[in-house]
Amino acid sequence: MNHELEVDAEHQWILVRFRGEIAEGDALALMQRAVTMPGWTPACDRIVVYEDDADMHELDVASFQRLSAGLAEFLRAHYGDTPSRSAQVCNDSMKKVLLEFWVNLTEDGYPAQLQLFDTVQEAKAWLRREREDRGGQD
Repeated sequence: MNHELEVDAEHQWILVRFRGEIAEGDALALMQRAVTMPGWTPACDRIVVYEDDADMHELDVASFQRLSAGLAEFLRAHYGDTPSRSAQVCNDSMKKVLLEFWVNLTEDGYPAQLQLFDTVQEAKAWLRREREDRGGQD
């Protein structure tokens, strides 16, 4: 797995960078690792970046459904009632179609708010606005 994971305790977010082939279990494995890292708290939102070389060809509809179910269970267990957001970042139009499906799949019953962005800067700005709108209470 060539993916990168960083916990930014100051800004309270996890930065995930998917590189190379993305397998169905990779996202959950990275989250399981993130919650054990110094600086992680349930207040940490996620910025998930799909780099230009990220390969999602092995993921199909059933994979996304299983991934969604597994992540939802994990988020409920580790985030509880803390508001949770996940900014998905991708500027590749072909990959973006799959990510739009992922975002739409999670609209009902998924314990995190997901949004799709073209840049990391847009994602960070959204997370900051979301926190300000809640009065910084997360």
